[in-house]
Amino acid sequence: MLAVFWKNGRAVSVIAGMVAALLVMIGVSQISWTVEVGGKAETHKVFWPWFTLIGVAVTLTVAWLTNQLVGTRDSKHRP
Repeated sequence: MLAVFWKNGRAVSVIAGMVAALLVMIGVSQISWTVEVGGKAETHKVFWPWFTLIGVAVTLTVAWLTNQLVGTRDSKHRP
């Protein structure tokens, strides 16, 4: 999505977003919690379809923030 629709973005922003999403998704996949239901303890994890939404949200957010910090390309200084 970023490569096609974000023409003023920088490669460093996209790469930062992808790396951040990878690290967050590794953490999310390891999260689990225990809930007592009917006197029994049940272990729950984040259901896998949510991984896509979480990964996309992290990628877009970090890429946008990185692009804001680094700045956009200036066409006058391009070779």
